[in-house]
Amino acid sequence: MAVEIVQLLRGVLTIKVTGGLNELEIDQLQAAATQAVAQWIKFRVLIILEDFDGRAASPAGDGAGFMRLNRHAVEKLAIVEDKKNRDVGRLFLGENLPAAAVSYFAPADRDQAVLWIVDGL
Repeated sequence: MAVEIVQLLRGVLTIKVTGGLNELEIDQLQAAATQAVAQWIKFRVLIILEDFDGRAASPAGDGAGFMRLNRHAVEKLAIVEDKKNRDVGRLFLGENLPAAAVSYFAPADRDQAVLWIVDGL
């Protein structure tokens, strides 16, 4: 399991997750989301999943949900992954997805995901 906050730049939080997520990594993601809200009020998220096994540890046992407290501030969510698992968005944002635009991209379309997430900034 590994998580990397790739960057937090111009209102875009870019995250790379390999394997699953443990509680410490979820805390790191929550801190990054909180920092994004503090800087931009509204922000966008690009999540790159590599060999993601769908596991996310949580003290509450309810999945990652690392941005649940700030999901109202998410304008766009792009998820790059190979499994086309449409439930991944709910894993990160909770059952009630925000009014944000959510789009899924294959790894080969990663450049398109970047263009989509920054469109309109």
